[in-house]
Amino acid sequence: NISAFNYFTNNTCQLFSNASVTDTYFSWMINVNGLFYFRSQSSQIETTDEYSTTTSAPTTVAYNCSAVSLALVGTTVFGNANSTSGTSLGELSFPWYVGLNSDKSMLISDCGNFRVLRVYANKSTGVLVTPDNIWLQSRRVGFDASLLNLFVLDAGNCLMTRYHNGSLTTQTVFGSTCGSNLTQFSNFASFCMDSAGNFYIADMSNHRIMFWKANATAGVVLAGVTGVPGNDSLHLYNPQFITLDETQGLFYVADTFNHRIVRYSMNSSVGTVVAGGNGVGQGRNQLNEPSGIYLAKSINALYIADTQNNRIVRWYLGDSEGQTIAGDCNGTAGTTALLLNIPTTLTMDSDEKYFIGASDAVGIGTSNPSKDGWVPKFASLISAEQTINLGRSGSTLNDAIEQQLPRVLDQKPNVITIWLAVNDFNQQVYDRSILTSYTSDLNDMLSQLRANLGLDTRILVGNIPDLSKVHIYTSLGIPKLLLTLQVKRWNDAIKKIVKKNRCDLVDLHSHWKELGDHPEYVSFDGFHPSSDGYQRLAQV
Repeated sequence: NISAFNYFTNNTCQLFSNASVTDTYFSWMINVNGLFYFRSQSSQIETTDEYSTTTSAPTTVAYNCSAVSLALVGTTVFGNANSTSGTSLGELSFPWYVGLNSDKSMLISDCGNFRVLRVYANKSTGVLVTPDNIWLQSRRVGFDASLLNLFVLDAGNCLMTRYHNGSLTTQTVFGSTCGSNLTQFSNFASFCMDSAGNFYIADMSNHRIMFWKANATAGVVLAGVTGVPGNDSLHLYNPQFITLDETQGLFYVADTFNHRIVRYSMNSSVGTVVAGGNGVGQGRNQLNEPSGIYLAKSINALYIADTQNNRIVRWYLGDSEGQTIAGDCNGTAGTTALLLNIPTTLTMDSDEKYFIGASDAVGIGTSNPSKDGWVPKFASLISAEQTINLGRSGSTLNDAIEQQLPRVLDQKPNVITIWLAVNDFNQQVYDRSILTSYTSDLNDMLSQLRANLGLDTRILVGNIPDLSKVHIYTSLGIPKLLLTLQVKRWNDAIKKIVKKNRCDLVDLHSHWKELGDHPEYVSFDGFHPSSDGYQRLAQV
């Protein structure tokens, strides 16, 4: 006897108990990346109730946002871990911008203390790199490639300034008084630089993006209409951040008060919305006053400081929605390691490591997925010079063909690992058509890789582990014999396709017998590997 929950396509649900499954042919589905709906009920339920979408429920909390399966846990690297402000060189007050330099030091716009700090790696105190006797408000700062010239946009006085080789003497590069003509910009502007030393200004209050050539005394308008806010493809509304893709001749703008990210070509003032733009909100396709962007070229995605939603969102270019990777996807602010409070900018180091896969490739199940997942561990074991991990939580094989395979073909790697089977397997264990479509997709992926990359590229394909030893399956009451037989069918099919395309099969199923002696290989969620499990995966 089991307790069960039925969902019907007419949007009605049934909850019942003491249901006999003896001699009953039934199918089952697991979705570990799904949404949960919580409903208040009495401790004893003696009858079965049916609810439709028009039924008024006493208490229902629905999460309409999308988050990674395991929220990232933040670590305070500078400032007070208890989120209190301070004025010492080891404390911050309303830091607006943080940037990473090539020497791994950080630059921080400490706006509440009217200063800019440079914090070297593993240091608990910063070095003052701007005068401490001026009223300095800056929303972005940055070194040139030599690390000798520090550029600070003095947003309160509408000046671009420079500090050379550690000097605290201010030099004005351009700007005069705050205004809207071509020699001016407005309060609280932001900027970025290209490799030639030219400047791009997000001129917030003038609702425009400006370009200032190095050593020029006047700029030109690249996007937006001076002084005219709007939400069409020609207008901006208080843009607060800009980042470049010099290789493609593109720039991305955080169009803050339009709650969207807009992409422009360098030679066009017509923008294309690539994230948000669906009104203000907390939905997975919405943003709320985004004020920072990081472009991750290796995975063709934007990381967005979704400021008023108190979260960081990863948005793959071309997708219609994003995924919360840090903070609460529903916008709750806080000071714990799991929450954020008005994040304004973000940055990443150059160690972007990204493989084909799903949540296992991402490292879900560990407290530090970027370091403890099997991908970085495997890359370390083979001394990989560069690692590109395209894994996405919840990804099926068909998803990977559409979203990940084109990027692999562009990269032309030496070694490719593919572990994409369990999410497909979970969709419907009794439906033979799913296995048929899966084997067709696997053959399609491997044949494309072989045709484009040749035989010199090593392609490693993992099969399905022994799921009878994974707690989440046994806890659902799935008959062990049934589970074992279905896994065998799938693995036989995988083995055949792998051999056909002259790839290497990684027999995870046989190694999964080790779980009997090593239960610590499975994480607390009963499904994903733990840090130790990922280490063993990498070794296999």
